[in-house]
Amino acid sequence: MNRLALVTGSSAGIGLELAKELASRGHDIIGVGSSARIEGLRDQLPSVTVVQVQADLGTAAGVETVWQRVVELGRPLDVAALNAGESRGGSPWLPA
Repeated sequence: MNRLALVTGSSAGIGLELAKELASRGHDIIGVGSSARIEGLRDQLPSVTVVQVQADLGTAAGVETVWQRVVELGRPLDVAALNAGESRGGSPWLPA
């Protein structure tokens, strides 16, 4: 059985790249995203088992939803890549 990795913010950007890298190393993925975009993660990682979880980690209910999915799997969590964030449409550090 593959090792298991939790990747938050995995529907796009850095989180998606982290999920791809972990999958390439043989980790099954619990992918978390706040939008319906997370539903496409399984198609992008066909070589491993992917559990897609849509949850807003800015809320206690969202955190509980994710943790319940981890517990339901009954497998040890080997890696946690905590990358959830809110996109603001550009870098605040770069000049416009």
